[in-house]
Amino acid sequence: MSRTLIFCTAYAQSQLLWQRRYRRWVDAILARGLDQTQIVLIDDGSTVLPGWSDTDIVTVRTPEDAAAIRSSAPVLLLHFPNRLGRAAVYDFPGWYRSYSAAARYAAGQGFTKVLHIESDAYIVSERLRAWLQETNTGWHTLWSEKFDFPEIAIQLIGADQIANFDAFTRQPYESLIGVTHETALPCTNIEKSFTGDRYGESEPPVPAAADFATQIPSQREASYYWWLSGAPGPAPVENRLTFGFAREQAGLPMLADGWSKPEPDGTWMLHAASIVNLPPLPQSPSFDFVMIGIPHVHRDRLLVQRLFVQINMNIVAQFDFPAALQVGCEIPGTVLRRDGTDKIRFLHPDAAQPSRYGVNDTRMLSVKLRDMSLQPRPAS
Repeated sequence: MSRTLIFCTAYAQSQLLWQRRYRRWVDAILARGLDQTQIVLIDDGSTVLPGWSDTDIVTVRTPEDAAAIRSSAPVLLLHFPNRLGRAAVYDFPGWYRSYSAAARYAAGQGFTKVLHIESDAYIVSERLRAWLQETNTGWHTLWSEKFDFPEIAIQLIGADQIANFDAFTRQPYESLIGVTHETALPCTNIEKSFTGDRYGESEPPVPAAADFATQIPSQREASYYWWLSGAPGPAPVENRLTFGFAREQAGLPMLADGWSKPEPDGTWMLHAASIVNLPPLPQSPSFDFVMIGIPHVHRDRLLVQRLFVQINMNIVAQFDFPAALQVGCEIPGTVLRRDGTDKIRFLHPDAAQPSRYGVNDTRMLSVKLRDMSLQPRPAS
């Protein structure tokens, strides 16, 4: 009997992130129609956990504990209570522990196929879905043209490779520190026939011709995730208003109260609120708002910066910034005047002084704004 496990690694500092990133991913797997026996998320020490009705949550302390877990729930969350996290570009013991726990669980529970689809990766096309469904042997990854190496955010591990999957994750983690993980996995095939890439690392949307998409941001406007609703892919971007806020960039005159001095990669929001004066805007029923922000966080003591976006005194979005992110939302035309008097007020209740964490800086820092854009949306 065929039994397929689909898993991702996980870590979230808020219920908002569990919902926007991980529940969206779970629902996308279910809606995509991939045959699966169970969906498993393996959590690296989150301090808050979701309360989903279809999900069993089980605490484990070592990858070996996962082999003994028995759960028939549609979704299973294996939770490590201590966070290992990531120390450098190619040093992430938290990911390796979670990846290893998936291997133990797959082998221990007799799964005959494993799909590793990270929580910021999506199957977009029916063509790729069918290939994943019909392929049952080998250890496959996709391909990133952008970086010219395997895209390991989506892997297929067939019945003949599950033992190798388990064996790979039993090597000492130290042997992988500093090694490019994309080329370290003992895959038997790199499948280059599908179109896709790490689109989420830059602002342009996922193209209509994509088979897959990775590095997808968790907090963008609803239209960004067009493939989840079955909508057609995006038309070419037109009439986008883009503003940069790094030193000497054109957006700086828009900054009003609540900002530090511009730096080479952006300008810090200070204290409790920061205001941006918008220029006159074109007529449109609504706008897609996108920004890139870099938060002031500390690994152990300040894990996330919350940011509320207020347009002319109307709250239109809340974002969580645990790291540098591209986020976005829809701004209804009803909250805008479009006459050059519109204001964005960013509210940031978690601003803190770096000096509290051993850095010689007494400013109350929140999120560094790198750039933002507003794109009119058509009436349709």
